[in-house]
Amino acid sequence: MKMARLFTIPLLLFMLLGGGCYNQPVQHLASDAALIKIGKSTKNDVLLLLGEPKAQQFIGNGAEEWVYYEEEMSMMQRTPLVGSLFDPKGYTMIRIVLENDLVKSCDYSGYESGEADWSGNNSWQKESK
Repeated sequence: MKMARLFTIPLLLFMLLGGGCYNQPVQHLASDAALIKIGKSTKNDVLLLLGEPKAQQFIGNGAEEWVYYEEEMSMMQRTPLVGSLFDPKGYTMIRIVLENDLVKSCDYSGYESGEADWSGNNSWQKESK
């Protein structure tokens, strides 16, 4: 009987607290971008699939650009209490251009956090003699 209580109490606490650390819905931009059809999807379709954009701007002639992006969390960022001290694993982004409420283009991109650190590395250049 004591052994059953030993397992039951932690199990009940786990179930009551939601079973995990994340209470937000997860969005996967790569798969979401595949649902957008150029020339067919409308502004309302995009809003239903992706929600409100994180950034938007009007580019003229009835066209506007919507940007969705998210940070890919590293394992260390998921560590309780100290996770905010660590850098993300990388980033993903969708850039959608709408013209007259119809999707004109949809571009997905993603990159690792240190991917752009090549600027200080000139080892690829050969010295001419």
